[in-house]
Amino acid sequence: MGVGGGDIMFIWEKYMRLITKVCLLSLLLVFTLGIAAQESSGSEQISDVTAALIKSYNSGDYVAASELFHIPASYTEEQVSQETEAVVKVLELLRNEFGKIKSYRSPSGPFSFFKVMFGTGDLRYWKKHPNLTRAVYEVEFSKLGKGYVVIALVNLKNKIEVREIAYGLHKSRPAAEDTVTAIKNKVTALFQPGE
Repeated sequence: MGVGGGDIMFIWEKYMRLITKVCLLSLLLVFTLGIAAQESSGSEQISDVTAALIKSYNSGDYVAASELFHIPASYTEEQVSQETEAVVKVLELLRNEFGKIKSYRSPSGPFSFFKVMFGTGDLRYWKKHPNLTRAVYEVEFSKLGKGYVVIALVNLKNKIEVREIAYGLHKSRPAAEDTVTAIKNKVTALFQPGE
């Protein structure tokens, strides 16, 4: 008994549907793996930037740390210089007050803390560029003990850079609010006229 023309067409259609499904599945797999690779690469870059920031901070190389911060491209040479100088001053003050970061890891659970924050750019600029990623660490400061560091990062020039940092102490720590408020006041004083 021979195979009729209808049977051949039926077999051919099933074969083509199978090929189409395999192709679509392959494309989906490639697409998914591509996204996963991008996310992994982004996570690695974030890790690299935060590790470099902490290393520079701990070693007292505040100039190297300042180079990791994003400075708007529209800034004049003078503004860039002022921004860089501000980052250097604040990082030095934070290290004098909090101490070195002896260890850091992802928080083990929810937390609430008093913080002092500092960043580059201004509110008008950041309203135009709201997307950011936060790296949150539970840390051990050499002077003030357990605390937190939050590093906000942006990717505006195909390069992950620091937008702002926050150092803080857990709300349950004795005198945490007073300690952080005193540090905030010192940061503010750095930028008062005549300072």
